[in-house]
Amino acid sequence: MVEFALIAFVFYLLIAMVIEMGRMIFIAQAAQEAARVAARELSLTPLPASITFEEALQEPQVVTRLFDPDLLVIDLAAFPTDEDLQAFFATLPLVNQMLRPMMIVDHSGDTTLLRYPGALLNNPASSTGYGVRIPRVVSRGAGGPKRSALPPSWRRSRVGPSVWTAGRRRAGWPPSGSTTRSRRRR
Repeated sequence: MVEFALIAFVFYLLIAMVIEMGRMIFIAQAAQEAARVAARELSLTPLPASITFEEALQEPQVVTRLFDPDLLVIDLAAFPTDEDLQAFFATLPLVNQMLRPMMIVDHSGDTTLLRYPGALLNNPASSTGYGVRIPRVVSRGAGGPKRSALPPSWRRSRVGPSVWTAGRRRAGWPPSGSTTRSRRRR
């Protein structure tokens, strides 16, 4: 019986590793596909040639058709059936629809949110009162310490067990634009 316990432990560990690796590959592929579609659709959107990327994301035609950052957090209480949620997602901008497989369910108090992984912040402009932002690396020192930044108008809503739990790693970290791969080669 001891032999079975040892073999079963190793076997279950291998199964968990294979499942987690498959999930990581799926998430990476879905994020890459969303970025590819967003780049293609943004290049087809008629915008002034002198506009920056950040300004382009604020354009009303981009927000309604391509990506709306205020729709990265959805209150599931507003949708009593799965059909209602499916119908809602069909009305979202294209990139928001493509990010759905990566969203997580966050139970906090009496609210159940479907949200994109990242820092859950207060956002009075959104319908749920929350928003998600992923910190950007704005500078990196010679020894490796980095300085990240969130938009100044956003305030952290809460930091505690409901946001950063031991069982859930901080998905979306390191933030896009970080140079962890190039740093490892040195």
